Amino acid sequence: MMDKQHIINEIHRTAKNGKAIGQKLFFTETGIKVDDWSGKYWAKWGDALVEAGYPENDWTIAYDDAHILQSILQLTRKLGKVPTKAEMQLERRSNTAFPSINPIRRLGSKLQLMGSLLEYCRSQEGYEDVEQILKSTQVSAKPTALSEQAENKTKHGYVYLLMSGKNYKIGHTISALSRTTAISNMTPDGALIDHLIRTDDPRGIEAYWHNRFAEKRGNGEWFALSAADVAAFKRRKFM
Repeated sequence: MMDKQHIINEIHRTAKNGKAIGQKLFFTETGIKVDDWSGKYWAKWGDALVEAGYPENDWTIAYDDAHILQSILQLTRKLGKVPTKAEMQLERRSNTAFPSINPIRRLGSKLQLMGSLLEYCRSQEGYEDVEQILKSTQVSAKPTALSEQAENKTKHGYVYLLMSGKNYKIGHTISALSRTTAISNMTPDGALIDHLIRTDDPRGIEAYWHNRFAEKRGNGEWFALSAADVAAFKRRKFM
């Protein structure tokens, strides 16, 4: 069992500018899952922050990430598919415990939300059926010509971590969304963006991660990564 004091120490270590980070980012940076503390030491993430000496902010009090993800996953199970925005709004009308659209939007784009949902399923027990629904769902990502032009005017690109089934692909691109759509259409399980590292040296940073995980390399740019490997990759926002 995860030691309570260790979790509190990690909350202090990862705090930024005197403020504790959110539950989702905490998992990304430490690898400490929700079920390592939820129902064992604290009922919700805000309780952990208070015990560690940090105040709850309005966002934590209203809806923490776990509540949002759990709510969407339960609705996914109920509908047998990933709910649309309209379906989530309809659920909110009949179920006041379901989060409104604005807190859901804070989790990022639809691609990022799908990645968070799948990650949550993998970190918890009892979501195997919902995980299969998510894996069978392909998210169409078609950036506008304006967004493509804006990206191409810069020298920056991305090193991406894509998840398909139990495998991960590490590659580089200028337009991450277009690349994801192309790969998703070529893989039987579809593909979801798990993380992006923005960089001014896409090829060099891609080579760094390929070398770091060389022993776990399969075909091409696909790797059999552990949870610790994924957490290490996701700690980086820019390289």
